[in-house]
Amino acid sequence: MEANEMPDLESMVKSHEKRLTEQERRTNTNSERLNRHEERLDQDKEAIQQLIDSDKEKENRLLAVEENYSRLERTVAKENEETRATMREQTRKLFSIVEQAMGYQETKTVQTHELRMARLNTWSTVFLKISGGLVALLSSGGAIYYFIQSFVDK
Repeated sequence: MEANEMPDLESMVKSHEKRLTEQERRTNTNSERLNRHEERLDQDKEAIQQLIDSDKEKENRLLAVEENYSRLERTVAKENEETRATMREQTRKLFSIVEQAMGYQETKTVQTHELRMARLNTWSTVFLKISGGLVALLSSGGAIYYFIQSFVDK
């Protein structure tokens, strides 16, 4: 080869080495980026797994809350039914007591009226018998004779 061709060859080798160096630098940069990307993927996988676990935990808690709500709803319905039955029974008893009290009051009123009527009847009978006796005495003339006799004797 000639001397002319040598600098060209050297310049080509240098150029080629320069390109190889640049290519190696890019490859290293890409390799680092790829390693960082893999690390981020691992971190993302861990984060996704944590989210999945958290989601499962929340789902379990939600199911437990729903079950507790269903039990509470059944309990409240049962208690409500028992309370209604108790209130109905108490209302029946109260109406019974009120009816009895009204019956006692009515009986008392009737008995009081009958007692007054019996007293009035007794007093009227006594008054009529006494007044009838007086009228009989006065009308027979014996009482007039008695009064006259008592004035004359004095």
